[in-house]
Amino acid sequence: VAGAGLATAKWVTVRADEISFENINKEIGMPCVVKPIGCGSSCGVSIVKNKSEFDKAIEYASEFKQNILVEQFITGREMTVSIIGHHALPVTEIIPHEGFYDYKNKYQDGMTTHVCPAKLTPEQTAGIKDFALKIYDILRMSSYGRVDVFFDEANDKFWFIEANNLPGMTNASLVPEAAKAEGISYEQLCEQIAKESLAK
Repeated sequence: VAGAGLATAKWVTVRADEISFENINKEIGMPCVVKPIGCGSSCGVSIVKNKSEFDKAIEYASEFKQNILVEQFITGREMTVSIIGHHALPVTEIIPHEGFYDYKNKYQDGMTTHVCPAKLTPEQTAGIKDFALKIYDILRMSSYGRVDVFFDEANDKFWFIEANNLPGMTNASLVPEAAKAEGISYEQLCEQIAKESLAK
């Protein structure tokens, strides 16, 4: 994604026993995000501002027995674009009531507000969908997926955060919610995904 000229956070991937706060602070800076590289649902994720928080975050992420991703902290409005085939559904804005969009805020009722379609201008909506579809193609995603983006409104800039090539499909999940905003029922959504997969 970075090689294609699209904005994404600076990052390093390291083994837990090779991590040095001094090196991370020099290369990435504070605040930063620490997370296991292969977990979904924000498991093991921490946002840290200093060495004490960093050490605790590494210990927490290490519990998942994976390499650790440390990346630059990006600020902005959190958006996600759900995609079926090569069609971007309405953009969803994610607004946690406190903290960030962690496991608790994802799965406990009433912890997060989803605004779908997101309150954006037509130009912003088109821009974020185009940005997400480019990433979807770069990563060779297919059938369906979701691309998470931060929108730095002050600078009119989109930042790529993460791609989900097997996003959740529960009642609380974002893909079914975006489909519903376009008038696609859950049953129709599942059928479309199945047809896209069979067509491959």
